[in-house]
Amino acid sequence: MNNEVKAATEKKNTSDENSTIMRPVSKQHTQAVDAKHVEKVVEKAMVETAKEMNSGKEAKPVAKAKKEDKKTETIATKPVKKKGKKAVWVKKNKVKKDAKVKEAQGDVTGKWKPVFWGRFGKKNLRTQRDPKYAKWRKPRGIDILRERNDGELPNSGFQTPKAFRFVHPSGYREVLVQSKSDLDKIKPMHAARFSRTMGRKKRIELIQYANSKNIPILN
Repeated sequence: MNNEVKAATEKKNTSDENSTIMRPVSKQHTQAVDAKHVEKVVEKAMVETAKEMNSGKEAKPVAKAKKEDKKTETIATKPVKKKGKKAVWVKKNKVKKDAKVKEAQGDVTGKWKPVFWGRFGKKNLRTQRDPKYAKWRKPRGIDILRERNDGELPNSGFQTPKAFRFVHPSGYREVLVQSKSDLDKIKPMHAARFSRTMGRKKRIELIQYANSKNIPILN
């Protein structure tokens, strides 16, 4: 009988242990535990701050205040970039044209030249105003029928004479300028054209130098 009682008591103990292990914890219990823990932490912090205030020491700042202080420190330590003043722009002087320059200008602008342009599909959309269509394109294919509205075919007879070939419509011949030495080499009947990669500061210096020498500038 004693052995049977012992075996029964052992079974009860094992069943109680298993029940305690496998028993699920409720949400309310966990929330209560968390609230108690938070209250204890807050009480400790309040007690520490009160002690420090009584002792005359400054209270420890909160984490958010520390982050804000770090941000302000980094902003203060960063070097402030000084913005440079822009150079004052200089206007180009108007140079009086010689008689030869005016003659060349009249020859260039007075010569009639047809528009050489090929077939680009729909004729109602092809207009001379659009730079896409204001260029020559060789007609290819056996089924293309040319009309009067399609433009002229390029021939050697339409070439400009050598006397004013490669002359700007202003009457001057262009010279690419990148430095002062290029301006010194400019001859009469020639005009300066500054390179497009030139900066503002250098361009202003060259404009002033060209104005002192009465050199015409195209751009």
